[in-house]
Amino acid sequence: MNDRHGAPESGRDQPTDEGAASGSRLVARWKGIVTRLRRLPRLRLLDVAALVVAIGVTGVFSVFAYTGGEKSPNVIIEASGQRWIYPLRENRQVTVGGPLGDELISINSGEAWVVTSPCPNKICIQEGRISKPGQWIACLPNKIFIRISGTEDQSVDELSY
Repeated sequence: MNDRHGAPESGRDQPTDEGAASGSRLVARWKGIVTRLRRLPRLRLLDVAALVVAIGVTGVFSVFAYTGGEKSPNVIIEASGQRWIYPLRENRQVTVGGPLGDELISINSGEAWVVTSPCPNKICIQEGRISKPGQWIACLPNKIFIRISGTEDQSVDELSY
């Protein structure tokens, strides 16, 4: 077919040599790359060993970074500038001293709570039991802080939804 001016349209009807030209340019480009690579110095045994060690160290640190920290939850009690860490799965009672007196904390059946406290309002006792990572109880008058840490059973609760 002819276009408006009578000249034949370029396209499928006419054979073109564009594919062959682009193919030869591609081959020439690859030959240039291969020639440049051959000029580079060859890797020696220590070069390969250093590369393997670097990849191995990176892999090990990546595994540690992406597998997370603590797996099982722990109870962390902070008072008087000290910190005590107990596994949440072990049953025990802990007495912690604060400025007002001793506070009894119970860890039992995967839960922790304040049993007795010398503070006047007893809000720390009314907080109830904590069992999930991220939950905490604070006795402000007695300056005692209890929290659950770890990565086990972290799920969306009604407050974060």
